[in-house]
Amino acid sequence: MKRLIKPKYTEEDLGINPHIDKLLIPINRVTLADRYKRDEDVLVNDEMDLEDTPFSKVYASSDCKSAIYKMPSRAKELYLWLVYEVSSGDDNIWLNRNRFMKENKVSLNTFKVAVMDLISRGIISYTIVKDVYWINPHYFFRGSRVAKFPKNLDLKIDPGTRRKKNLK
Repeated sequence: MKRLIKPKYTEEDLGINPHIDKLLIPINRVTLADRYKRDEDVLVNDEMDLEDTPFSKVYASSDCKSAIYKMPSRAKELYLWLVYEVSSGDDNIWLNRNRFMKENKVSLNTFKVAVMDLISRGIISYTIVKDVYWINPHYFFRGSRVAKFPKNLDLKIDPGTRRKKNLK
């Protein structure tokens, strides 16, 4: 197979993205009580725009990508469904099998095999409640992992010493 080489280009070379023509991003403007800015020599509370559309983060470390790429398509479908369905700040999810099977047009057997695929790869795991699973936030999460898991932080570089520092 012929080796492909990524072409050299800048964003300007590409022109205008045709997908942004009708893009409207719903936001909420939040006043930051503890941050200020100058407005004509007067200090006023700063503001921040936050996206209103729910979103999940999919983590792109090489081990995460490799694990997902190697999954069978039935497991990838379930994984993607979970990414969309997980609630903000939760590391568990009720897997509504009937809704998943209907939306993805799969059989109960295919659903069960997909669940087992995700379990065997450590992406989800059983809880003590039927049809409720732990999600592995190493792969995806909706919300802030920093806020949810403050005891699991690993500061890569301490700004004071410029050395790796573990917060555990």
